[in-house]
Amino acid sequence: MGRLQLAVRRLIGVALALSAVVLAPLAGGVAAATGAGRHAQASPALVVPAPRFVRLPRGWRQFNDAPDLLTRRGANASAYALSWAYHPNSLGWAGSMRRDGIAVSVYLIRREVGSATGLNLCRYTPHLGVYPLVRKLPLRLPSTTTATLEGAPNIPEYRVFGRIGESYNFELRVDINNPHPDTALLSAAQSAVGAIRFPRWPNQRRC
Repeated sequence: MGRLQLAVRRLIGVALALSAVVLAPLAGGVAAATGAGRHAQASPALVVPAPRFVRLPRGWRQFNDAPDLLTRRGANASAYALSWAYHPNSLGWAGSMRRDGIAVSVYLIRREVGSATGLNLCRYTPHLGVYPLVRKLPLRLPSTTTATLEGAPNIPEYRVFGRIGESYNFELRVDINNPHPDTALLSAAQSAVGAIRFPRWPNQRRC
């Protein structure tokens, strides 16, 4: 091979190498602008489950939310169990509640309350005085209450509010359609409360 041909080939190789160096950042910029590669950088969706009931008293039924997605704005999930036959409808269960019927509702909440504090809700749950840390499960209902079901002053509502670690705050509301529930009704309500299983929610830096 002549010296001239060898020199030409070397020049071509140098030119190709320089073009690769110059074009690589441009290609990366185009990928970023068009969204290419965004999937690789995106955080996986964080699915948070609703609570559930296990070993409910005989004749009870439970109704659970679908799993929610946790974002920087937090997430909610809920479930409820009823002691009577109920078919979900737009009016809700309260309108079909029979005498001595018991409804156990539990709400899981990882949200800001009041003015925003900038708390990263992907990772933390707000610590609020109204939701004290729960150190022992199952929950126990209070023996008395002055609260009632909204719009139904003759239906007492037993409430327990708290926080499960950094997973979420929760509200438990137990409604009994009897202004003076006896020991049997309170015992049945406590059995349903004892059947609640609180899931663990993730704590991530990003979501």
